[in-house]
Amino acid sequence: MAITDTDIKKLKTIFATKDDLKRFATKDDLKNYPTKDDLRFALAHQKDEILDTMTQLLTQFKSDILNTISSFAKEIQDNREERVVLASQVSRNTKRIEVLESKLAS
Repeated sequence: MAITDTDIKKLKTIFATKDDLKRFATKDDLKNYPTKDDLRFALAHQKDEILDTMTQLLTQFKSDILNTISSFAKEIQDNREERVVLASQVSRNTKRIEVLESKLAS
């Protein structure tokens, strides 16, 4: 069976022509793009930078929270000490009032 013109036209649509192949990238064209290893290295470097930044931010955040908690704890401690002093003063004043009331009642 011989190849006909119709068969040749069909084959031209299926297979790439020389002009089609010229439009594809060559090895020299692909040298301008990074390789998998280049991308892996760049991504690993970026990952390390992001990790370092996040570690610093979290450390600073933790430090800020602990400083805030520390100031609250100091405030609470000061209030407790003040309540003890005030309770003692109230107790003494109550005793004085009772003594004065007893003197006035007599």
